[in-house]
Amino acid sequence: MTGLWRIAVTVPEAAREAFEESLLAVADSAGSEITEGGGWRVEALARARPDERALGALLAEVAEVFGLAAPEASVEALAERDWLAENRAAFPPVAVGRFYVYGSHIEDPRPDGAIPLLMDAGPAFGAGTHGSTMGCLEALGRIADAPTAVLDLGCGSGILAVAAAKLWPAAVLAVDNDPAAVANAAENALRNGVGGQVSAAEGDGAAAAVVRRGAPFDLVLANILLEPLVAMADDLAALLAPGGRAVLSGVLASQGDRLDGAYRSAGLVPCEIVEIGEWRTTILGRADAP
Repeated sequence: MTGLWRIAVTVPEAAREAFEESLLAVADSAGSEITEGGGWRVEALARARPDERALGALLAEVAEVFGLAAPEASVEALAERDWLAENRAAFPPVAVGRFYVYGSHIEDPRPDGAIPLLMDAGPAFGAGTHGSTMGCLEALGRIADAPTAVLDLGCGSGILAVAAAKLWPAAVLAVDNDPAAVANAAENALRNGVGGQVSAAEGDGAAAAVVRRGAPFDLVLANILLEPLVAMADDLAALLAPGGRAVLSGVLASQGDRLDGAYRSAGLVPCEIVEIGEWRTTILGRADAP
C-alpha cells in the first residue's frame, strides 16, 4: 500500500495537453477534466512529494510557451491505498515505431515483429506513453547505423536504454541523478533480459565523471527538458564519437528553434525531427559529418 501526492493545476483548454504531459516529468501519472468554469483541471500523482522549486520552474516554462502566467499548483498528500495497482490496471499497451510497450498486467499476445518492452508504472519517469518518450522510441527505430556504445542521459525508468539494448548488441550506459531512477532502470533492464548490456549509474549531467569515463558514444539519448539540454549542449556534443548521433527530447515543438540554435553552436545539426502531440524529438549529427 502506497501513499501518493496529488498535484493539481487549472489551465486553459489550449494548454491542457502540454501541462498534462509536462507534469509526467515529476509524477507517475496524469489526467485532466473540464471544470464548471470552462477551464481544465490537470491532476498528476507522484510517489514522493515533488520539489516545489522544480515544479514551479516546470509550470512556468510551459506557461511561457502559451503566453500565460504560471498557474498556481496545489500539492496534497493522499490517503494510503494501492495506487500503483490501480495505475497499472489503467496503463494500456502502446505500439510506437518498432516497439510494443506493455505492463505486466497485460496478458494479450504481443504483435508479431514488434520489439517488446516490459515497463510497469513505477517511481521513475518514463513508461512509454508520454509524447517525448514515444518520440524517442520512434527516433530509435530510424537510426540506420548500429551503435556499439550508447548513453541514456537522465534515464528515468531506463526505457530508452532497454530499447537501445534490444535493438542492437551495444553496451548501454544509463545515467540519472536520482538514485531511485538508477535502481529502477537496472531492474527494468533485468526484467527485459538485457541486464548484461545495460549499466545503470548515478551521475548529474553530461559532464558527470561516470559519463566522461564512458565516452565517446556512438549514440546519446537525452529525454529531459529544454533548459538542461541547452545548458549541457557543449558537454553533450563532446561525448559523441565521429559520425555519432544524439536523440534529444522533452522539448515542446515551439521550443525547437532554441534547442537547434544551442546545438548548432556546439557543432551539432538536426538530421531528422519527430513530433508527437506538443512534443518534439530531434535526431542530431555533427555539422562536419559527410
